[in-house]
Amino acid sequence: MRQKVAQLRSDARVNREQMLHAARELFSRHGLEVTTRQIARHANVGTATLYRHFPSRQELVEAAFADEHDICEAIVRQALALENPRDGIRLLIEHTLEFNARNRGFVESAIAQGKTSPRSAGRRNELLRTLTTLITQARRSGRLRADLTLDDLILVFSAGRGIEGETERDRVAAARRFSQLTLDALRASGSVPDSWV
Repeated sequence: MRQKVAQLRSDARVNREQMLHAARELFSRHGLEVTTRQIARHANVGTATLYRHFPSRQELVEAAFADEHDICEAIVRQALALENPRDGIRLLIEHTLEFNARNRGFVESAIAQGKTSPRSAGRRNELLRTLTTLITQARRSGRLRADLTLDDLILVFSAGRGIEGETERDRVAAARRFSQLTLDALRASGSVPDSWV
């Protein structure tokens, strides 16, 4: 009996990992518009099995992107830790836009205003507070346009979701170009052209 229960638990773990892998893969390629039915089919399980593990779509999204949230938080912490806040803004924009080019669903999920769990909402709010601090420090440096706001930065990341390309390599190249154009636009009037270098 114990062996049978252990086997059932093992099967459940395998199913869960299959569903998370399928969700990550499809969200990464196509964004959050992927349906739970498509994810279940990709994972070779029924939709009922998927809902037993993840009673709501939001729970599935949050579980699928748990690692990505950690990476995003690390990028923001690294940006804030740089001595020059301009370099922090540059690192943040370049890494986030490239990250989005590689994983279309994550940034869409991270900046969404929709329903989230209290834990995810808390993490998101903490990230936004850190970004606000970084923006304030960068503006004070005199090399960043003085009217930049957190909403502007979120607008940049939202625009990055529209980057297209036949391959991931094409999307990453486009994201890097978009990063440079964005950084040029954020430079304070009168700053020298190499002020982001």
